[in-house]
Amino acid sequence: MDSAAPAVPERAYVNQAREINSNALYAEYDSRKLAVLTGYVAGLIGFPIGLHRLYAGKPLWWIYVILFILGAIGSLLLVGFVFFGVMFIWWIIDMALMKGWVERRNQILRHQIFGWAKEADRYPHSDWETRAS
Repeated sequence: MDSAAPAVPERAYVNQAREINSNALYAEYDSRKLAVLTGYVAGLIGFPIGLHRLYAGKPLWWIYVILFILGAIGSLLLVGFVFFGVMFIWWIIDMALMKGWVERRNQILRHQIFGWAKEADRYPHSDWETRAS
């Protein structure tokens, strides 16, 4: 007989398993989430190729490359400042939107890993869809 083993309720094992699973999920989220500071650094260093848009998962990052090339070629003809000006204005707007982009991508990641934890993590238009139905 195994009288040396103490009686442990099965509930303790279930709670321990949930805690281990939860820790693994948080570790995965921490390793995959985006950082706002990294987005800003990518915007400062790699703005000629749209690296900040690529980091945030936004489309049209390649337009920065086209504007940069047109600006470089146009600068030989003394009209490149127009393309560089458009690229600079667009870059300023992108930097203002960067925090929202990163937070939105992290919300989507939380949804993928944890499921909807709270109503605030849902897409902004989801409440419109539920009202319509």
